[in-house]
Amino acid sequence: MRPLSPQFTPYGWALSTAEIAQRAGIGPEQVLRFDGNTQPDPPPWARPETVASALERIQSYRHGGFPELLAAIAAYNGLEPENVVLGAGADDLLMLCARAYAGAGDRVAIANEPSYPLYRVAAWVTGADVGDDDPALTFVCRPHNPSGAMVDLPAARPLVVDEAYFEYGGETALHLLGSNDVVVVRTFSKAFGLASARVGYALADVELAGELNARQEPAPVSTISAALALAALQAGKPDVSDTIAERERLHRAQ
Repeated sequence: MRPLSPQFTPYGWALSTAEIAQRAGIGPEQVLRFDGNTQPDPPPWARPETVASALERIQSYRHGGFPELLAAIAAYNGLEPENVVLGAGADDLLMLCARAYAGAGDRVAIANEPSYPLYRVAAWVTGADVGDDDPALTFVCRPHNPSGAMVDLPAARPLVVDEAYFEYGGETALHLLGSNDVVVVRTFSKAFGLASARVGYALADVELAGELNARQEPAPVSTISAALALAALQAGKPDVSDTIAERERLHRAQ
């Protein structure tokens, strides 16, 4: 088996809700979690009828992929379907970018650390180390996790801009498409409220998106997850105003 980077530490999952409840001596229904940065309630489109058609054909492969979802994602972002790469959540696409650019002996840079720990894991599983010296790839989280700040975009290329929280910040790096080797990664896990469905997407120039799609697994998204994501986009731009208002209230109270 190919050796991993000597820096490697596997991704560490948080305790399950059941484990937290057991430690605290309370019922699982009494545990309120804030560590996942997800919505407290499921979205209105997460209902049985949304996935009924997919369930009726669950025994079959979805030949031809998901052109309707690609078109909807492209329209949401003012791009073309050829600019879109699907993945099983943003994490899958971050891993895809890492293995597309980095390998043993390379370095991957992470802007504004501490940041999302998966960037390090994505680098390490390719055999690369994490460091700023002539990096093969640079990750930046914008808005930044965990601070929430709208950090500056690094000049380094290739650059992966993780915009998991784009809808809460309103600024994007999509204007950099057209320059060399910039990938913007988004997710349906946060503002769209579909964290467990595991649907994400990357946006890049057509040529670069094609290269990433060629390196992506054949079916990274399930038919059920794709149906939920398509319904989310058809419902319109997610309304995150309540969350932003609460964020501002807490900020003023500090």
